[in-house]
Amino acid sequence: MLYVMLDVHDEHLVFDTPGASPLDPGTFGDRIWIGFEGPDGREHQVFIAATGPGSVTARRIETGEYGQLSAVSEPRILGALQPAARGYRLELRIPLSMLGERFGVLIDDRNQRGADPVSYGTLRSDDLHTAGRLIVASPELTTYLKQFRQPGLRLAVAAPEGRLLAQVDALSESKVLGPQRGILAQFYRRFIDRPARGESSTPRPTSMTGSTSTSSGHCRSRRPKIDGSCCATAP
Repeated sequence: MLYVMLDVHDEHLVFDTPGASPLDPGTFGDRIWIGFEGPDGREHQVFIAATGPGSVTARRIETGEYGQLSAVSEPRILGALQPAARGYRLELRIPLSMLGERFGVLIDDRNQRGADPVSYGTLRSDDLHTAGRLIVASPELTTYLKQFRQPGLRLAVAAPEGRLLAQVDALSESKVLGPQRGILAQFYRRFIDRPARGESSTPRPTSMTGSTSTSSGHCRSRRPKIDGSCCATAP
C-alpha cells in the first residue's frame, strides 16, 4: 500500500458544488489530480473533487461508446481531506498493485467555483502524464538486511538521492556477543579479530611483578575501530 499525504498551502479553499455533476466546469472547485503508470506501462489519471471536509474517493474519467464522458468512482483509492491553518491536507491510500514506475500529483487551485485554475505539481498540465518517478522499497529488503545485523551497528539502504529505503538498527544493543552466535556473526567476529599484516597472532610474554601488567605498563589493543554505523547506497 502507498500512503500519500499532501499538505497544500491555499488561503482560499474552494469546494465543488454539492449535488452537481463532477464534469460540469461551472461547478469545479479546487481539485487534485493523481497520475501514475500502471504495471502494464500505460498512464492513468484520477481526480479528487470534494464538496466538503471528510472522506474522499477518487474518480476516473471514461469515454463511452458514443464519445460521452463519465466520472467513475475508483473505490481502491480512498482518503480524507481536512482544512488546515494555511490551506488543507489530503491523505490517500493507493494499492501498490495499481502502480508502476511513475507517479505524480497536480493541484488545480481556483479562487472561485468555475474559474480558470492555477495548476502546479509533477504532472504535465497538457496531458496529465507523469514527470516523476516512484521508488518503492522491496518488502524483502529489510528481511535481507537482518541477516547482517550486528550489535552496535546500524545498516541502511538508501536511494541515489538519499531517501531511506530500509534500515536495521542495533546501535542500542550490547556489542558483547553471547555464546549462541550465528554463523554470520562468527564469520564477522573472526574477520575483525584477525591481526594486521606483519603482526604476529601469538601473544607477547608479560612480566609478573606481584601484579598483572604488560612489561611496558600499557595494554595496546590491535582490534580495528568500528564507528557504530554503516550505510549502503543502492545503485
